[in-house]
Amino acid sequence: MSSRPLLIAGIVGGILAGVALFALALALVAVDGPVLSGQIMAMLVLGATLGFVLDATWLTLAVDRLSKLGHGSQDEKGGEGWGTPGPDPSRPWPPSEDPDWWPAFERDIGVYREAPERAPIAS
Repeated sequence: MSSRPLLIAGIVGGILAGVALFALALALVAVDGPVLSGQIMAMLVLGATLGFVLDATWLTLAVDRLSKLGHGSQDEKGGEGWGTPGPDPSRPWPPSEDPDWWPAFERDIGVYREAPERAPIAS
């Protein structure tokens, strides 16, 4: 399996974990709320809050990695990883290293350098 499906499965799992944590905390308070002491209720609230923070952090990082992964399962180097998105087929990116005029310039400069030196024109 490539990294993209695993990442999507991790995002879905993170969402399900957040929903399960919320349902568990809500069920515990609904069933045993009057019996719970202040300390246990505070620990329940702090634990649920910590769980939500960790889950939100995981989801944020996973969605960020998924957006940077691009459409393919392999990055530009041929390996699987968290590379930047590939080039847009309608607009090549990055542009080629050599400008369009460069081959003609190299040809013309070679002709110019090989030409014999001419005497300067007196004005």
